[in-house]
Amino acid sequence: MKLSQPFTDGRADGAVFLNSDGNNILPFVDCYYPRSGKIFKEVDGCRDVWRFRVPWVDAKNCFWNRTDEDSHTVYSGRVIIHNQEWVGTEEWRIVRSVLRVRIRFQRYVQVETPDITGVPKYGANFAITKQIVALELGQPALIEIGSLINWPYELGNFTFSKFPSTKVAFSVQAFDGCTSQQGKSCRQYYRTTMSLTEGTCTLDGDYELTMNLECDEANKANCSLDSTDPATLSVQYKLKSENFCATITVDIGIIGKITTHENQTFTGIRLNFIVNRRVYFLVKVNSDLNEPKDSSGKVDIEAYDPNNVKTIIKFSRTELVTVSVKFTNGTVVRLWRRGALDAWGTLCQNHTVATTNPQKTLLLNSVGFSFIVTKAIANPPKNGKVTFTVLAEVQVTYPSTKKRADADDTSSYSTDTGIDADPTDTNTPTDTGPTTTGPTTTATTSTVTTTSTPTTETKASAFALFASLMMLIVALF
Repeated sequence: MKLSQPFTDGRADGAVFLNSDGNNILPFVDCYYPRSGKIFKEVDGCRDVWRFRVPWVDAKNCFWNRTDEDSHTVYSGRVIIHNQEWVGTEEWRIVRSVLRVRIRFQRYVQVETPDITGVPKYGANFAITKQIVALELGQPALIEIGSLINWPYELGNFTFSKFPSTKVAFSVQAFDGCTSQQGKSCRQYYRTTMSLTEGTCTLDGDYELTMNLECDEANKANCSLDSTDPATLSVQYKLKSENFCATITVDIGIIGKITTHENQTFTGIRLNFIVNRRVYFLVKVNSDLNEPKDSSGKVDIEAYDPNNVKTIIKFSRTELVTVSVKFTNGTVVRLWRRGALDAWGTLCQNHTVATTNPQKTLLLNSVGFSFIVTKAIANPPKNGKVTFTVLAEVQVTYPSTKKRADADDTSSYSTDTGIDADPTDTNTPTDTGPTTTGPTTTATTSTVTTTSTPTTETKASAFALFASLMMLIVALF
C-alpha cells in the first residue's frame, strides 16, 4: 500500500499508524512508523510518500475489525498520519489525518459442472460434493467426487487420469472405502488436492477420474463381475470457475464543460471578443452517477445540486491546474500551471492567468479563470477573425474514488459586423482588473516558485478532469 501527502513549510518528520495511535499499538512494532522496519518513508518530488510492506502475518495483529460476508472475510481499519508543523505563532501545529481501509479476502469460488453419471449397468452415480479454492493465491484447490454404487459392488483405488496440465502442477489423491450392505448402495468419496501452476486463476478445463471396479470383499459370492466386465470406471467432468485472481474495479465517470463570459460574474455567455481584452472562463463538472438525466440517460451538468438526495458524487473542491492555448495549426502552448506562468518567450507578461470567484457564488463543482487575449495569441487582420482553442485542466475532489476523463466541446462562430477596432491599438492590453487569488508572476524567469499555506485537509479522492474547452472567436477590424 502506498500513500502520499504534499510538503508544507516547517513540517517535521511524521509518524504513521495502522488502525490505532494509542498505547495499545506500542507492543506491535510492525504496525507503526518509525519503529517498523516494514513501513518506509520516501520523498517523491514535493510529496512525502509512505510505503507499507508489512506481511499479512504481521499486519493482521494491528487491531483490524473483522467481519464475515457471504463470500469474503473483510478487515476494516484505517491509516493514521501524525504531522507536526512549525507555524508563524512560533509553536507546533499538530495534524492528524485518517484514511479508511478495507481489505477483502475471498472465501469461496463457485464452479459449475454438468451432472456426472458412471456406467449405468452398475448403478454408479457421481457428483461433485466439494469444490474449494484456497483463500490465499497459490495454495492448492480441492475437488471431491462422491459416488453411489449398487450392492455388492464397490470402487477401489483411483487415478487422476485427465486434467489441464498447464494449470495443475501436481496432485494428491485420497478416498474413503465403504462397508457394503444388502439393500443399500455403497457411498464413497474421492478427493483430489491440486497444486496449481504459477499464474493460474481459474479451474476451467476437462478432468477425469479412473477407478477400479471391484466386488465388495465380504460379498464376493454375490458378485457377478467376470472377465467381460470392465476393470475400471471413468468419470469425466468439466469445471468452469470464476477468476479467483481478479479484482473488481468500479469507474466513476466525470463530465465537464466550459463557457466564456465578458466579466467575472459569469452571467450571460459571450462568444465574440476584441483583441487585448480580458476573457473570463467558467468550468463546471458533474458525475454520470448523479441525477437528473435526460431521456437518453445523459446527465445535465447545469443540473448539479449538492442538496439533491439523488446526487451521489458531491464535489468538495474544483481547482484549476493548467491553462493552454491550441492554435489552428495544431500547436499547443501552456500558459499557466498551478498558480505560476509557464515560460513562453516574452509573451508571458501579457498572459496573467487568474482564478476568480469574487462573490463566492460558484458551487464547488465550478472554477473560474481569466486571461488577456493578446495579439501574440490572436492577431486578426482588419475586418477579419481568427479562432483558437483554450485547453484547461482542473482537479476535482470528492469522496470514494477517482477518474480521469476527456470531454470536448469546440465550436466556431462569426464576429458581429459592427465591432470597432481595438480603441488603443497599443502593446499594452486593456484589463478590467479582475479579482485574483493566484500568485503574481513575470515573464523574466522560466521557473516560478510558489508558496502554499499548509493545510490539514485530507483528500478523500482528488483527480484530474481534462476538458478541451470552447473555441474562442477573436475579431479585430
